Amino acid sequence: MSIYFECDKCLRRNSLKAALCSCGEKFIPQGAIYWIEVRDNTGKKIRRKLGRVALSTARQAEAELKILATTERRVDDFSWKDLVKRFCAKIEAEGRCRQYCVDSYRLLNEMGDFWGRDKKVSEITPALFKEFRIYLLNKKTRRGTKLAKNTIDRYHSAAKACWKYTVEDKPCPFSRIPLFRPDDGDVGFLTVDKAETLLSIARQVDTTCFQMLAVALATGLRKMNVVLLKREEVDLNSGIICVTQKRKRRHVVLVGDQTLEMLNSIPDNGSEFFWINHQTGNPYDTFPRRKWEKIKRLSGIDDSFQFHGLRHTAAATIYQITGDLKAVKDILGHTNFNTSNRYTHVLTEHFRSIADRMDPLRKVLE
Repeated sequence: MSIYFECDKCLRRNSLKAALCSCGEKFIPQGAIYWIEVRDNTGKKIRRKLGRVALSTARQAEAELKILATTERRVDDFSWKDLVKRFCAKIEAEGRCRQYCVDSYRLLNEMGDFWGRDKKVSEITPALFKEFRIYLLNKKTRRGTKLAKNTIDRYHSAAKACWKYTVEDKPCPFSRIPLFRPDDGDVGFLTVDKAETLLSIARQVDTTCFQMLAVALATGLRKMNVVLLKREEVDLNSGIICVTQKRKRRHVVLVGDQTLEMLNSIPDNGSEFFWINHQTGNPYDTFPRRKWEKIKRLSGIDDSFQFHGLRHTAAATIYQITGDLKAVKDILGHTNFNTSNRYTHVLTEHFRSIADRMDPLRKVLE
């Protein structure tokens, strides 16, 4: 059994015994990215990435994985129902948002309904999943339209996550099939003018929606981190917001004075959250859908634009101001540079389109 730390600079994995990475980067236990590795009864290695967790958490996860790896029951004996149950228990234990857990459970059970929830792991093949994708391509929604390929990719991603979380020592059949990725390389984000228009319209439509959108654009936080923002997560004196991201990772982001002043002016509603649904008295499950659609329509923003696009907008703005991918990575809390690197392509294409429109010879030579 072993625990490794991942170097932030070169992404190499190193033993805890090493004080320095081979690239010279110093190992700091607090906030390090940890990996664990154990061997099962057959001697096969099982490796798992834990992310930025405490060292004590990594040691506990290592012990749990060892017990799981050496259990007498073979993975091939598990049914699809068993995998789904174990996966959902793990993501709930990790503190994933409620909506993610509910959606994952629904998507995975729909797959089980197609090929049988008692289907053995050994019988799940790429060909079987291709049949399921064909079924989804022909499936009609309540409105009578076909499912979008983005939606089908959500089933695909949920299946891969379920498999990789629960079946570490067997190749994932879903990974052999490429995602549709209809919007690959097309990261949706708003220009500065569009973002200002969005906020202006939101202020007229609903105060709560305006405040949530302002926080999202100012911080780049994910939707549920914004919607379920707690008062204890905001330090008004130092201008810091500290939230829990995926896999219980703590993420700290600085906030501008205007946004802090707005948060400070929000009256106490008697709960730990900044915003609650006054009709139910409970925190919001998600951003109010109908008001979001109305705000987009009045702002002249395409109906396909998602709330997550505000996070992309914040990332694009950071990169535009700094030109530094590390700033994008640190402010948004990305675990690696591959995620942050998406925005270089987006802004290059955006600036290229501007340059083409500014070209004085464009109309002359047409």
